[in-house]
Amino acid sequence: MALLSACDSSGLIAIEGLEELRLNANCVAPAGDELVMELAAEYNAVLLENPDDCADFALPYIDFEQRSLLVKYVQATACAVTYYHQILADPDSKTYFYQLDVSLSGDCTTDLSEYVWLSVPKIPEDYTVDFQVNVLD
Repeated sequence: MALLSACDSSGLIAIEGLEELRLNANCVAPAGDELVMELAAEYNAVLLENPDDCADFALPYIDFEQRSLLVKYVQATACAVTYYHQILADPDSKTYFYQLDVSLSGDCTTDLSEYVWLSVPKIPEDYTVDFQVNVLD
């Protein structure tokens, strides 16, 4: 499997083609705070059965032959949050570093918690994923 991207001076490869998904939080329930999904069955298993407000909800299609899905649970206190994603691959250690920057906005004390869903080009089978979250003030 080839890595898609460009190298930087540290030898890390910046992965391109990242797509954030927006899913109805009332209709899905991932089993964990950090997940790497490689199969449609794993993805379909997060769909909750029969919630009233999910009658017309369907998971967005992902071609798991070509893509992987990273899922990260995030909690913050703010009026709103914005996410910035970067994936760097280290071929030497066979690690993907998922850098999730969380930008907080607004002067309020609302507790926010949600899953961030990121579709990425297929991660090679022998690679691991290291999730890193930075809260930007």
